[in-house]
Amino acid sequence: MSFVRLSPNPVPESVEKAIKELETRRKSRVFALVSPNSLVEGLVSDICAQWTVDKLQTLDILLDSVGGDIDVTYQLLNFLRDHTSKLRVVVPDYAKSAATFLCLGADEICLTRTAELGPLDAQIPDPRKSGAFMSALDAFKALEYLRQYAMETLDLAVKMILQRSSLTVREALEEARQFVSIVITPLYQQVRPLDLGEYRRILAVGEEYGRRVMGRYSYAGRQSDDIESIINRIVWSYPSHGFVIDYEEAKELGLNVSLLSKEDSKAAKYIGESVDELVGFVSPAEEQEPCSKPKKREG
Repeated sequence: MSFVRLSPNPVPESVEKAIKELETRRKSRVFALVSPNSLVEGLVSDICAQWTVDKLQTLDILLDSVGGDIDVTYQLLNFLRDHTSKLRVVVPDYAKSAATFLCLGADEICLTRTAELGPLDAQIPDPRKSGAFMSALDAFKALEYLRQYAMETLDLAVKMILQRSSLTVREALEEARQFVSIVITPLYQQVRPLDLGEYRRILAVGEEYGRRVMGRYSYAGRQSDDIESIINRIVWSYPSHGFVIDYEEAKELGLNVSLLSKEDSKAAKYIGESVDELVGFVSPAEEQEPCSKPKKREG
């Protein structure tokens, strides 16, 4: 296969040259996955249908994407792993959301100094705004705030009652409990348990896919507790979906990250900035000996 999608068409010669030079320096084949569009079924189907390259020793995915459908991305990742012995992801600028998930299945995540990964909190339609989306974590963060607010209000109410009356601590606590109940109950009544269950199920999809690809591929040698810690933090710990996970943050998380050399960073950024969309290989090259034909993946 060559390019599945490209804009402009034809690709500038300087971009093809930069990709080939990147392949030579990194001793790999480079598959460009640079797109302003989401990773969705149609794109992934096109990639799989038009793939004609034998299994490679090392495959670099040049990834610039805001994310997309995690189910489809999971299928793409397994397909890519079936076709290479070593998978690396090169991120010049952005690999957010489901694109970050794709990185979790790579043997190495190669970042520029300004590259960004992102949290895996799934996005759902926002019932308050037509056409807008919100994090599935929002409801749980709201519950977390309500719990904290209730406890703080209770503490303040007890202190105030003790200061202004001759009641015992037990009596003050009972009076404060009734007051807090009046304040908090209307807020909790707005919480819909069925919605919470659905949001938790959606978040669990990202968690389970993350466990599977990390345990199956590049983090297979890690303790399960280490993988669980990474998954928990990348799904639950960040305050916004757009939160920047840069090289230092990714390293602190325990991800398999490295910094690109100055030369490779410059080339990767140039490629990403020079096209609107570029998905696929440059014309077939012979620099790397192919491995044996891909075996059927088990499990």
